[in-house]
Amino acid sequence: MKLGGTITAVAKGPVTGGCLQPGSTTTGEIVALTVHADSDAGAADWDVEYQVPANNVTWKAGQRIDVAYTQSGGGWVPLVSALTLNVGQAVDVYIGIGGRDSDLSDVPLTFRQGPAICLEHHTCGDWSGYDLEVKDAGGWLRLPYGATTSVAGYAVVHGGMAEQLTANTACADWYVSQVRVAVLRGVNAN
Repeated sequence: MKLGGTITAVAKGPVTGGCLQPGSTTTGEIVALTVHADSDAGAADWDVEYQVPANNVTWKAGQRIDVAYTQSGGGWVPLVSALTLNVGQAVDVYIGIGGRDSDLSDVPLTFRQGPAICLEHHTCGDWSGYDLEVKDAGGWLRLPYGATTSVAGYAVVHGGMAEQLTANTACADWYVSQVRVAVLRGVNAN
């Protein structure tokens, strides 16, 4: 799915009747965008709300915004999906899920599997959780499982990475293979 349009309004606080009501989320500032969007179905105004760390709102009325969402897999294979939000020519928001780091597409940074941080024994097989490594100008930075850090002007969130240790399992319908990453431009995570 692709959707594009022009930001017509930016306001702090939740959309009336929206999902992000005060107190219903973790930390951060709730921002509401009104976007006049052109899509395959025609033109419409959309209200979009999102949450960012305080004082990190950089979008303005009049800017071009493009949203793309892709999804494949699931069931017997890992879910692979990506949500990308571009304002102007740059990726402002990227949320990706895959079976492994090579499944992350259209992401503005380069990732690879880091060292194992845990080992789990399951009746169907063994699996490990991993830190993630992200490339910046100085080389590879280690991003601990569940942590957030700033890299090259982006806040990077490691939402989890795990993989089974062998293709042979004791259960025909069992596998462990997932990575989750969020990348936000112009947000200082430190």
